[in-house]
Amino acid sequence: MHKRDKKGNHPEELGDYDVLVFLKQINLILNIECKHLNQVFCLKDAKSLREDIFGKEKGKGYIEKIIRRENYLEKETKKIIKIMKWPVDKNLPEIISLFVSKNLYWWAINPPYTTNIKFITVDSLGKYISNLK
Repeated sequence: MHKRDKKGNHPEELGDYDVLVFLKQINLILNIECKHLNQVFCLKDAKSLREDIFGKEKGKGYIEKIIRRENYLEKETKKIIKIMKWPVDKNLPEIISLFVSKNLYWWAINPPYTTNIKFITVDSLGKYISNLK
């Protein structure tokens, strides 16, 4: 965003992000978090990785950051559209958050708590985006 926001208007609340995409054709913003997850060799590794992603308690971990960013995007959509100079009509875009990694584990299919974040592999990202149309 620093290349598009030379005046320094990037809101700190937005935080950093891996990919923030506006798909004009379908009026959609993709909030994409990419993580290279460590390979799991035993149950202890699996537990640690799950806690990194979802936190030891609800509302912590990588997912917390994605949710916070999505909430900010929803609250400040007009401001972000203006800063990014996205050609948006009168209808504000829908926002979808994705957690993308090389491998997915069982908790991506059955998260420990309800979330609207979509978990997908990097290999299926193109197909997922194509199916949004």
